[in-house]
Amino acid sequence: MRPIIAIADEPVNAVKFVILNPGDSTVGMPVTIAIEAQKSNNQVDAAYQDDVTLIASGSATGAGLVDIVNGIGTIEINDEVAETVNLSLSDTEATGLDVSSTREVDFELIQEGDAAWNQQKFWFRDDDGDEIAATGFSAEDVSQNTNIINVVPGTSFRLRFVIKLTQANGNISPQLEFKEGTDCSTGSWTIITPTSSVFNLQLSPNFIDANATTQRLVGSPNFIAGQILESTNPAGSLSMLKNESTEYEWSLKVSSDTPFAATHSFRITSSGAALDNYGQCPSLTTKIYTPPPTPASSSGGGSPTTVTFSGKAFPGAKIFVVDHDVNYDQIVSQDVVVADDGGFYVSFIAIYQSLHSFGLIIKDKEGRTSQTKFFNINTLSQGLTVKDIVVSPTIDFTSRLVTRGNSATIIGYASPGSIVALEIDDIIKKEVAAAEDGSYRAEIETGELDFGNHRVRTKQIIQKENKESNFSPTNTLVVSRLVSPKTDLSGDGKVDIKDWSMFLFQWASKDTAQKKMIDFNEDGKVDVSDFSIFIRNIRS
Repeated sequence: MRPIIAIADEPVNAVKFVILNPGDSTVGMPVTIAIEAQKSNNQVDAAYQDDVTLIASGSATGAGLVDIVNGIGTIEINDEVAETVNLSLSDTEATGLDVSSTREVDFELIQEGDAAWNQQKFWFRDDDGDEIAATGFSAEDVSQNTNIINVVPGTSFRLRFVIKLTQANGNISPQLEFKEGTDCSTGSWTIITPTSSVFNLQLSPNFIDANATTQRLVGSPNFIAGQILESTNPAGSLSMLKNESTEYEWSLKVSSDTPFAATHSFRITSSGAALDNYGQCPSLTTKIYTPPPTPASSSGGGSPTTVTFSGKAFPGAKIFVVDHDVNYDQIVSQDVVVADDGGFYVSFIAIYQSLHSFGLIIKDKEGRTSQTKFFNINTLSQGLTVKDIVVSPTIDFTSRLVTRGNSATIIGYASPGSIVALEIDDIIKKEVAAAEDGSYRAEIETGELDFGNHRVRTKQIIQKENKESNFSPTNTLVVSRLVSPKTDLSGDGKVDIKDWSMFLFQWASKDTAQKKMIDFNEDGKVDVSDFSIFIRNIRS
């Protein structure tokens, strides 16, 4: 007689809620808790829609009602205290499901002294798409870990890095720097800013500043999102676990007056503190200048053409004229404005017999650049004389971060005696007169401005000549909720454990420029007074 085999029916409905193992974290680093509505065979009931409440012990925050959709729900918890957090469930919605599942999450102190930071990979990219779609640099579509050469001054590009943490958990505030040469471990480095000379941060139409990055270069599953940036450097502080990797990317531009055949390297630091290992050191080399051939004329030589620019800038300004065609860029003239009224006159002989574009680059005494102007000329048939140019003002802030209700101060240079019109978010807000030395200073009340970023630019008006300039480059003013916005070192609108980590890095730094960032009372030194200001502003 054959045995009778009974086959149980496939379970249909959920019978229990189960907390999935979330893994451990570090103090101040959020953890996502996932909860499943499971059947008796431990499979998710994809039709289940009722909620459950997560309970977290100790000082942990963020626990509460979890929205279960199609059998799965998530909620994020955090803890500013180093401790073991016990997780449990409560059937507050009277579902009748088993809620006996428990888990633990250890929030550990970040052991920065033992952490090892590694710059592992890089990728030069064109600014031709968003964080995912952008291609490798130039027509060659270069791949990762490939240096680029023959780069024309004035070129825009993006540079992406992989940073990996080993040995221990840690905190990093990625800062992009450059220097001349090819060794990332030594030398004198310069932080890249919107006006840092050789390489500058460049606004991009393809992404929003501080968008999260995805895995483009990292194959490891231990990935934590970094940021893609166009106007921020250093980035905000990021807490990472041992063996995690992240990716950061910046939008950049090679200055038009960068020398030809020059090689520069790039590296990441943590707010100026060098990483432990630079496994890859990306470099960029500008192209070697080859003057275009001078074609023979009917008389056997090239016909010289005179190019002349004149107009109004600001006393003490430096003027560069860059000759640009499809094959090369070259600085063909450099003068210093000496006239008290800011007047300038630049003239030179051009022997090139083709269509050319001349760019007029003007920098004030402090190194700020006005809006670049370009002029086209066919030197085969004509000279070029451009008169009465009114140069746009330069623009900067005494502080880019301002507490709402306090005044924002905008500074720069224009032609002496001109009227400087200041525009915020496309609306003219104020007009001030430039002083005898060309400097101007405008105070703007921020009480009517929304919290967050605001676009600021200026133009100058020379009333007696009934002329006005184009607008200056656009700068970003940040209106903050904080009483002392300078203490928001990460720029995320609050002062917390991330800023504390950055403060400690800069407090211990021997780099004077880096340490100046935490001179909150602006008395020329960093001491206990600045520490006191920071402590008063940090969120408890």
